[in-house]
Parts: sequence; structure tokens; C-alpha cells
Amino acid sequence: MKTIVVGLGEVLWDVYPDGRYLGGAVANAAVHAHRLGLNGIVASAVGEDELGDEIIQALEDQGMDTSAMQRCSTKPTGTVGVTLDKNGIPSYRCSMDTAFDYIRWDATLERLSKEADAVVVGTFDQRNAVAMETTQRFLKEAEGMLKVFDVNFRSWDENMERIVFDTFEHADIVKLNVDEYLKLQKAMRQDSMGMLPFLDGLVDRWDLRMAAVSLGDRGCLVTDGEEHVLSPGIVVNVEDTTGCGDAFVAALAVKILEDASLEETAEFANGLGAFIATMKSAVPAYTLEDFEHFRETHQQRKGLSIQ
Repeated sequence: MKTIVVGLGEVLWDVYPDGRYLGGAVANAAVHAHRLGLNGIVASAVGEDELGDEIIQALEDQGMDTSAMQRCSTKPTGTVGVTLDKNGIPSYRCSMDTAFDYIRWDATLERLSKEADAVVVGTFDQRNAVAMETTQRFLKEAEGMLKVFDVNFRSWDENMERIVFDTFEHADIVKLNVDEYLKLQKAMRQDSMGMLPFLDGLVDRWDLRMAAVSLGDRGCLVTDGEEHVLSPGIVVNVEDTTGCGDAFVAALAVKILEDASLEETAEFANGLGAFIATMKSAVPAYTLEDFEHFRETHQQRKGLSIQ
């Protein structure tokens, strides 16, 4: 039986000027896990509308199990407007009060909380009390499962603080980007602390297995509280950076489930993030063989330092 990785949270359409692409951070992570040879399952909700039909069809077309996809009769399928700057960096306009805000506990989620090997959660769907209660219940029920928290917040307020810290209580792996690291560091009144001591502090405070910061084209820093790896980025021609962090999260989960070394885990996650940046959309079509070829033909940058 294949290793099961659940992406529990938002699934939506990323709407670019030239068309729609499957999106949603945790859903993207599940799709990438599936592309890397695992059984990636998206657990979310879509509306009883054409956009919802198309999301389910898009997942099924990739051979993914859609049994954990709920239909919401009173709310629309989520969308995010995406525009790219000249460097392929996206900006977003997110729809509100959508189907994934109302993911509810059901028999399928209860089964997955016992059967899955890993779950990826975020903060976006937890903006609503219904989905937050479901996510937190899954994390509590899922004993012995690898729990990966892609922090992935845009702003900080009292509600976000509660979401983040409640989710930290259950997480094994925490991943941030630089902007999220800086916001969280400031919110915790530790903004005079260097990146590595701050991450080690997170590991210690919440008994994490790993904390990671993705540094964009510079690579990443990962630590387990005792050892750390600064892994340089990879030089690529950037098409679109949407979803690179989601790919990075999926790669972390895949390698941790394989009991890979910290260095191998960091290099693999760096590689997948860079690979995705060379293509349009958060989950472009590719095979594991395509990614392995990319890794063989692209080299890491030399040297990386952090403050």
C-alpha cells in the first residue's frame, strides 16, 4: 500500500489573466506528494457548482482519490486572482466565505485520521471557525501521524495568533518563508534573535522534529534543534514562483517519511521548489522522472549564509 499524505484545508482555482489553474497551498502539497509517488489525498470542500465539478475532475484526471472532497450547497468554490510581476513573483486576491471555509468532520476524515501517514495543514482555511474546528480535531485524532504545518499566513492579528499557536501544539514539522519568519519573530517579540536560534527555539518550545525556512532562490535553512543544514538554492530561469513553497513542503514530508538525512531532505526540497519555479502554475504537469532529470542537470549555488 502506498504511503498516504493528506492535504487538509483549502482547494481552489488560481485565476490568472490567461486561465484557471488548480491551487490552494495544502491541496498543492498533496498533489506534489502524489506526483512524487505517494498517495496524495486532498481533503477539502468545493461548492455544488461548475468550478467545484472541475476541481474534482482535475484531481481524478491525475489519478487521485477524491473521497475526502466534500460538496457545500450554500457556498461557492474558492478562487484566488493571481498576477505575476516581471520576475514571476505572484500577488493574490482571495475570495472569502467559500466552500473550503466549511470543511466538516465526517466519516472519511475520521478514517483518514487513523490511516494516513502524514497530513499537511495551513492557516488559510482555519480563518473560519468551522474549518478550524475540523482541522484541529483531525490533528488531535491523528496519533502517530507526521503532522506538517505550512504556516502560510499573510497578516497577523489575534485570530491568526490563536490559529498558529494552536496548530504548533500538534505539529511535528513547521515551515515558514522569510516574510512569515519575520512576522512571527516580531509577534513573539524575538526580532533581535538570529534565524537559527529562533528556529531552534521553536523546536524546543513545541517539541518539533524540524523547523524550516525557505529562502527563495537562496535555498533554505532546516534544523532539528541539534543539527542544522544551510542548503543553497539552484539557479533556474523563473517562469512562476506560485506554489514553490507548497512543493517544498511536500518534498520535506516525502523525505522525512523516508527517514532521509537532514541534508538530503533540504536538498530535495530545494530542488523541487526550484523545478516548479521553471513552469507556469502551482502544480504544473510533471513526472518523478522529469524532476530527477532536472536534479541531474542543475547545480546548487555555492555558499549560503544567514544572520
